[in-house]
Amino acid sequence: MSQRRQHDDEILGKAYDARLVRRILPWLRPHIDLIGISMTLVFIVAAASLVQPLIISRLIDEHLVLRDGEGIGLLLLLFVLSYAVEMVARYGHVYLTERTGQNVVLALRVKVFSHLQRLDSSFFDANPVGRLMSRVTTDIEALADLFSTGVVTLLGDSLKLIAIVGILWWLDWRLAIVTLTVVPILFLLSILFRSRIRHTYREVRKRIARINASL
Repeated sequence: MSQRRQHDDEILGKAYDARLVRRILPWLRPHIDLIGISMTLVFIVAAASLVQPLIISRLIDEHLVLRDGEGIGLLLLLFVLSYAVEMVARYGHVYLTERTGQNVVLALRVKVFSHLQRLDSSFFDANPVGRLMSRVTTDIEALADLFSTGVVTLLGDSLKLIAIVGILWWLDWRLAIVTLTVVPILFLLSILFRSRIRHTYREVRKRIARINASL
């Protein structure tokens, strides 16, 4: 049993596996409409949040600095409207992504429980029930986080970052270059901490499984 436990822990430490990702994707197909709407809302959130700094910039440069009060009310109205659109779209995005994630997790848990109930008793003799329940509950909950806040949010933030860089380059390319000088440092730091964080996270998952097995 100790050898089997060690083998399972090694599987936990395995790196990205495209085959496993392909096995998960079919669970998303029944919810492709919710994912599409959520992606559309991501674009709306990004656009509305990018408009607000431009409005503030115009307010300061063309009105406050020049002491020109004409048109300030319209800019303030546009800012409030853009903020309201961002909040409504963000609420819809979070709701739809969470709903998609929970629906997928529900289907996965039903499938896993059904599979466990069809296994021979010898399987349960070799695997502690606590570890099995940890896999079925906490590990699948990690997949819920992936579906609800992972992929869609990552894509939206990436598009927003590209748009920010484009706007900076359009406004002042010299200021954009100065701003982007920190990117190589951030990139190196992310590479440095990524492997450590991944290892620590997997150790936490293994410890949780062992604690559940002992209990």
